[in-house]
Amino acid sequence: MTGLAIVDAILAGERDPAVLAKLRDHRIRASAEIVRKSLVGNWKQEHLFTLKQSRQIFQYYEESIAACDEEIEKLIVGFGPHVDTAERPLPPDRKAQQRKRKRRGVNRASIRRRVSTCGRKSTNCSVWT
Repeated sequence: MTGLAIVDAILAGERDPAVLAKLRDHRIRASAEIVRKSLVGNWKQEHLFTLKQSRQIFQYYEESIAACDEEIEKLIVGFGPHVDTAERPLPPDRKAQQRKRKRRGVNRASIRRRVSTCGRKSTNCSVWT
């Protein structure tokens, strides 16, 4: 999370573009020089204030999503299987790579397996009634 590391460093008071550029992820295609040049700023207080608020809101959303994921995981555990997974195995996850890039820390494979045991139609699962 290069962007968050840089934002957090800026909010902590770091203003040197060379130091901030060192926080970039090694997978970033732009050179360190280009990243350094893009991190030159005027650091106006009103901009830093809105950056701080935006970062706090982002953290709140991350925490809320994690809490929702935990609650969903707890609720799914209570459902009994309606489909024999040995007889009807779960098809391969076609979008696993996309989700892997987007989200970290969420065990979607586990949730996907549990929900799939409810059957193809949402009316077959007690979670929807």
